[in-house]
Amino acid sequence: DKLGFGVGTYVSAGLASDFKDQSRSPYGGTFRARTELTVMELAAGVGYKVMDNLKIGASWRVAQVSGAVNSISTSGTTLIESEIKDLKDTNYMGLKIGAQYKVFENLNVGFTYRSNMNIEAKGKISSTAHTAAGQVIPTPGFTQGQDATVKTVFPAAWTLGAAYKINDLWKAYGEYVF
Repeated sequence: DKLGFGVGTYVSAGLASDFKDQSRSPYGGTFRARTELTVMELAAGVGYKVMDNLKIGASWRVAQVSGAVNSISTSGTTLIESEIKDLKDTNYMGLKIGAQYKVFENLNVGFTYRSNMNIEAKGKISSTAHTAAGQVIPTPGFTQGQDATVKTVFPAAWTLGAAYKINDLWKAYGEYVF
């Protein structure tokens, strides 16, 4: 009764911004500015009751990232519209550790540390160039559908929290995450 374990999957992060029909002025027409990113995690963890007032735990985390990015940039008098699709990456190197301490009957405090995870999602990029005269031309030095990589970091986090039982119906929770 001192050892427990579990496995779970959950969405740990995400981003969705989609701005359709943005003006390409003075290049003519509209473009789509979009960023979609989903981080799904699978975690396997173990917990141990050191004593009645102290529990510790650790988990191994696997993050699967998917998404897409649409953006524009300018080069001289040319506007370049790019789309990266089918972004995917899996990082197997996540860790989370924590401890929970029962200060007294109605108050528990806890601390967790979540390691950072580097993300290098790979996908395919397509690009279109627009001149100030409104012409659509091949993007100079670019091959449609070439490989692209988007890099970011799912940051480390330190969390300190508390749970206070006010009565049988009410509990108060507080948490600080850095």
